[in-house]
Amino acid sequence: MPGAGHFLVACIALYPCLTGWGRQVAGSHTGAVWAIAGERGKPVPGKELIRDARFRQGFSLSPLTPEEVMAAGSFDKASKGYYYFEKKDQKPVWEFCQWASRYSLEGAVPEKNPDHSITYRNAAKQIMRYRNGTLHIGVATSKEYTRPREAGGAFTGFLIQQDFPDLPDIGSMQHLYFSAALKIVKCERKMTDQEYDPIIHTAQTPLYFILKNRNPRSKDYNYAIWLGVQSFDYRYPKMNPNEEIGFDNDTHMYMYNIPQTAVWGAKTTFHDLQWHRARVDLLPSVLQAIESMRSKGAFLHSELSDLVVAGMNFGWECPGTFDVALEVQGLSLRVVNKNQ
Repeated sequence: MPGAGHFLVACIALYPCLTGWGRQVAGSHTGAVWAIAGERGKPVPGKELIRDARFRQGFSLSPLTPEEVMAAGSFDKASKGYYYFEKKDQKPVWEFCQWASRYSLEGAVPEKNPDHSITYRNAAKQIMRYRNGTLHIGVATSKEYTRPREAGGAFTGFLIQQDFPDLPDIGSMQHLYFSAALKIVKCERKMTDQEYDPIIHTAQTPLYFILKNRNPRSKDYNYAIWLGVQSFDYRYPKMNPNEEIGFDNDTHMYMYNIPQTAVWGAKTTFHDLQWHRARVDLLPSVLQAIESMRSKGAFLHSELSDLVVAGMNFGWECPGTFDVALEVQGLSLRVVNKNQ
C-alpha cells in the first residue's frame, strides 16, 4: 500500500494534488456488506441522491485549471459549454473536470458510432456513453506529458462530479446504500523502468464523497472531509483491508478512505480488466469515519444531525505517464431514513 508520507487525493472543483502527510492505519473495520461483486439482490429502497446516473443529460466542461473556476466565481460561469448525449432540453447535472491538460475538449463534436454510442474526443481524451447508460472515460497522458512528471508537479485529472441538492442528515439515516459497477478497460504504463517511480507515479480511479456540517449554529459549520471509496491503483492489485486517514494541506480537509475490502470484497482485483460490482451499506463506514475524525480533533462540535453527504466526484488521476480507460455504470447512493 502507499508508503508513509505519500497519498493521492481528489478534490471536487479543486486541483488534484500530491500531498505529503503520514499514512495511518487504524484497525480493520469492514462496514456492512450488503452484497458482494456480481450478486443480484432485491431493488434498493430509499431516496436516490445521484442524479442522472445514466448520463443522459451529458455534462458541462471545466476549463483547464481550477484557478479559472475560482476567478469566475463558479463552475457555471467558467464552463466551456454543455456536451449532450441523449437529452438536450435540460442543463447537465454532471460536471467534467479536465485539470492540468494540454488538450481541452472544448468545441468537440459528438460522434455517433455504429453501436449507437456517442463519443466526444480529442488527441488526449475520450468520453463515450453507451445506450445502456455505461460511461467510458479515457485519457492518454502520453500526449499530456512531455516528460515524466517530477515530485510536486501538476498532474492530469479527468473526473466527473456533481453536488447533491437534497441533503438528508446522517442522524436521520437507517441505511446509505452505495452501488456501482466498474471495469478498467486499459492501463498502459508509458514510462521505462528507469523513469518510473512508484512513490510519485501511478494511475488511479478515486471516488470521493463530501461529508459536511451544514448547521449554521454549529461551531463546525461548513467543516468538511473527503470520504473515499477507492478502487483501482496501478501499483496495488489487491484490495486494502484497512481504513486510511490523512490531511490535505491544500483544502485543509481530512481524508478518510473506507477499507476497500468493505466495498469490493477481499478477492476483487481491478487489474483483471473485468467488471466488478459493489452493493454495500456505507452508513457503518460513515459512522466509523466520523469517530476516526473525532480522534483527530475534527467534528468535535458536530452532531450526526448536522452532517450531510453534499456531493461526489470520480474518475482518473494520472500523476504518472499512463494511457488509461475505464467504464462505469449503475452509480447509486440511496438513503433510507429511520422513519421509512
